[in-house]
Amino acid sequence: MDMYAKCGEPARAQEVFDELSKPDILAWNILVDLYSHQELNEKALNCIGRMKIDGISPDAVTFSCILKVSGAVTDVVSGKKVHSDIIKLGFLENNTILGNTLLDMYIKCGAYEEAMEVFNALPFRDVVSWNTLISGCFERGNDEYALECFDRMQHEGLYPDVVTFTYILKACGRVNAAYRGAEIHVEMVRNKMLEGCSVLGSALLDMYIKCGFLIKAQEVFDRLNVRNEVLWNSLIVGYGAHGHGEVGFQCFKRMQLEGFFSNSVTFIGALKTCSNMAVPSKGHEVHAMLEIQGLVQKDLLVGSTLMDMYAKCGEPARAQEVFDELSKPDILAWNILVDLYSHQELNEKALNCIGRMKIDGISPDAVTFSCILKVSGAVTDVVSGKKVHSDIIKLGFLENNTILGNTLLDMYIKCGAYEEAMEVFNALPFRDVVSWNTLISGCFERGNDEYALECFDRMQHEGLYPDVVTFTYILKACGRVNAAYRGAEIHVEMVRNKMLEGCSVLGSALLDMYIKCGALARAQSVFDDLKFGDVVLWISLMAGVEDKKVVEAGFLESDRFIGSVLLDMIC
Repeated sequence: MDMYAKCGEPARAQEVFDELSKPDILAWNILVDLYSHQELNEKALNCIGRMKIDGISPDAVTFSCILKVSGAVTDVVSGKKVHSDIIKLGFLENNTILGNTLLDMYIKCGAYEEAMEVFNALPFRDVVSWNTLISGCFERGNDEYALECFDRMQHEGLYPDVVTFTYILKACGRVNAAYRGAEIHVEMVRNKMLEGCSVLGSALLDMYIKCGFLIKAQEVFDRLNVRNEVLWNSLIVGYGAHGHGEVGFQCFKRMQLEGFFSNSVTFIGALKTCSNMAVPSKGHEVHAMLEIQGLVQKDLLVGSTLMDMYAKCGEPARAQEVFDELSKPDILAWNILVDLYSHQELNEKALNCIGRMKIDGISPDAVTFSCILKVSGAVTDVVSGKKVHSDIIKLGFLENNTILGNTLLDMYIKCGAYEEAMEVFNALPFRDVVSWNTLISGCFERGNDEYALECFDRMQHEGLYPDVVTFTYILKACGRVNAAYRGAEIHVEMVRNKMLEGCSVLGSALLDMYIKCGALARAQSVFDDLKFGDVVLWISLMAGVEDKKVVEAGFLESDRFIGSVLLDMIC
């Protein structure tokens, strides 16, 4: 049986089992393992019941196989039944391997509370136990706890292995813990763990790249004795992601010269470096290589990335050609096309894309709808916007997508449909700064300055701190309704938070507000205090002075009043 199973003839192995008059525990374990490797999971899980009927008691090996199957199919119910049998038979008291398998099953099933109970109850925890827990924390996104487990593991006197270091480096990269990663790097060098180990080399390289330490990443790469396509790809993608397209493309060329095979990941990374540089000639070079390998048609992600490169490099016609060559464009390709039409102001074409997608059997996603809503807002086509809104509601996309909700709100405001905009705003499950900014800017553009100021107060009451956009619109609103006192309060707030340092947008808005409120001396004071007084600010000041060249007593009194407000608030 075992020979046939290992030689890839499962049917013959099954025949031998069926011929046995009274299969023993060894035969049953081989059968369970066979079903497991053949992914005949239901058959594997049923074996324990069949064994009991035949009077055969499962042993630790049987339970271990069954637990692996339960984990693979995330069947926590069958896993718990096996756990119960294991406890009754006392197999966990001296079997660390079985304990680790049980722990792994619970983690794979997402039953983390049960997993922690098993882990804490293990009579002896080895490196595999800790690795199972650490990998589970990482997969769950709990990187900080993974790092804590790493420390506890060493505190218990266990030395990490390749698996441990790999997951911990990944966790460091994800939480930007470059200092911890560097400590681990030193430890691995000291113990010569990087020599000939591409897995650790790749994890270390990836950690430095994710943390933005590209020079350190390059040093790691240059010192590795063994290089492969994975390492080259990490470096190329990393440079592109951090805005160093030229260096990334040079790595791509070096990879070719050194004879390494370029796969889809390589080409995607290279195309992104071209997008980053906005140099279409280099993109043409990569495109030619792709045509030789036929990857544009074979790999949709490659085709979509090629489209995106041409779009970002200012060659929309070439992007359209690539799209037309795709045998079955996926959602990513369609989204790039819609975005392309939007930027080219081919609004009718963009709006028609949803219908074309549905004909091709492609369901629009949140990105598609967001692009279409922006087009609807740009051309003030509230009818098409409402159709998209209806589709979004049917698909339930607004329940957990604030960005899409904000885009929908912006579309209605741009179309002048303020009632619908308010309905959307009030229905948003979560309102962020962008939500409030969209509403406040809409109120301002409509001339409803008092309501804009009211929204500003409500926004802060909800615990959100205004940003540059918020303050800019609110200062404009203050200027238009002559709310000098409110403007002075905001002035103090911005000074307190050092928001005026180097920000000409806020400086200009503040200056303009004081001018519109007739506080020319205060406007002059703001201008003098700004360290970046430019031509625009100077023109704003001069225009204000010209407009108010006859400075009446009321203006002077306004200045004195605002000055006292500022002094009182600062003190």
